[in-house]
Amino acid sequence: MNRYIIFILIISLLMTILVGCSDKSLLKEQLVSSNIDKIRIVTAMGNPEYGADSKTITSPDEIKALIDTFNSAKIGKKVREIDLGIGMTSKYSFYSDDEVIAKFEFNVNDTNVILYNDNYYYVEYGKGLKTPYELYENSTAEIVVVNENGDEMTRPADWKEWAK
Repeated sequence: MNRYIIFILIISLLMTILVGCSDKSLLKEQLVSSNIDKIRIVTAMGNPEYGADSKTITSPDEIKALIDTFNSAKIGKKVREIDLGIGMTSKYSFYSDDEVIAKFEFNVNDTNVILYNDNYYYVEYGKGLKTPYELYENSTAEIVVVNENGDEMTRPADWKEWAK
């Protein structure tokens, strides 16, 4: 009887250790800021006729801030479908010499909800770090309007009426 209890205790302890050590990091390998020369962010598009705001970030300080945020990201619980925002995703693409080396999609512009393995999950960032969307908003990069293919476009004159 004592052996059976000890066996159960050992198995329980091992399961606790394994579950506690499971890695919930968003990234398998950390991004390195010296390897990334630009980050392109395309915000969620409403009506495709009016395009989406985007920025191409090339400032080393802004790139480092975004990389620090993404390197700290931890995947949380799955988001219930009724809790998702309705709209297109926002996209964050990391480039090295014009080659995409990492790409992330979020539920509309809510960078606390990420599309991960074909499902939406909550994501948390390191303490004291801004979210990717806050970093996008604070970026000094120029806003460029892009179409669904990511090509620069000019918005029709009536877009402000639609945006109200």
